[in-house]
Amino acid sequence: MNNSVFFLAGVVTIIASCVPISFALPPCVCTRGFSPVCGSDGTTYNNQCMLDCAATKNPDLSLARPGKCDTRAKREEPLLCPCNAIHLPVCGTDGETYANECILDCQKEQTNVEVKYQGPCKVKREEPICACSFDYNPVCGTDGEGQKTYSNRCELECLQRTQAVEFLYEGPCRNKREEIQVAPGPICLCTTDLRPVCASNGLTYDNPCLFDCAKESSTLEVLRIEHEGICAPKPVVIGEGGPQCSCPKVKEPVCASDGQTYSSECMMNCEAKELTVTRNGPC
Repeated sequence: MNNSVFFLAGVVTIIASCVPISFALPPCVCTRGFSPVCGSDGTTYNNQCMLDCAATKNPDLSLARPGKCDTRAKREEPLLCPCNAIHLPVCGTDGETYANECILDCQKEQTNVEVKYQGPCKVKREEPICACSFDYNPVCGTDGEGQKTYSNRCELECLQRTQAVEFLYEGPCRNKREEIQVAPGPICLCTTDLRPVCASNGLTYDNPCLFDCAKESSTLEVLRIEHEGICAPKPVVIGEGGPQCSCPKVKEPVCASDGQTYSSECMMNCEAKELTVTRNGPC
């Protein structure tokens, strides 16, 4: 827009029109008032007018936010910090290992890193690839929290490469409580651990818990533990004038082909040689 100039009685009068700053050419007329704003280019301008003035040369420039820009985000040059060379590594929250805490604190000038823990950062290891078969030959081992049953020995040994896993014994773990029926008697919550004890009734119980359960259900006599381990076999007379058999007094009932339940296979064979076991357990 053109300015108009008039000469009246020796007085020069200039009539000017206002135009937007975006069409004005710098330098711009701005006050020195300090009300800082942050531009989209990361630069702090003293006030909005100064930013608008700079935008005449950079059309992409705009207001990012009121207030000063965060100068730490712009710094890319390496920091010079007065830290010693003592090697006391710490792990930062950014996953990096720093030679000591002073160097990590120095890095805070550029990032918000904090100390995660003392010592170098732990490197994550990939899970090992092991060539194990799918055969189910269970073994019991540890898993860091207790006992765990592994499908086979190879699976357990594979985990030992990266974890503190130990082999305990062959077969599935027996650490879980199971309901075991002691016939006749109540249902007892006992483990399946094999720690046999010999009772005063001549019977061997797999562990003291099963003995205590049988003791509670016994009404004929007061049971007591004679010794640890299985009871010694004693000759047993089957029927008056019948054969004399040397069978251990263990409670391992079997169901015979005659439909009768015998306390063990030995007792069944002692009763009649022609009998066969149809299944383990009572009929």
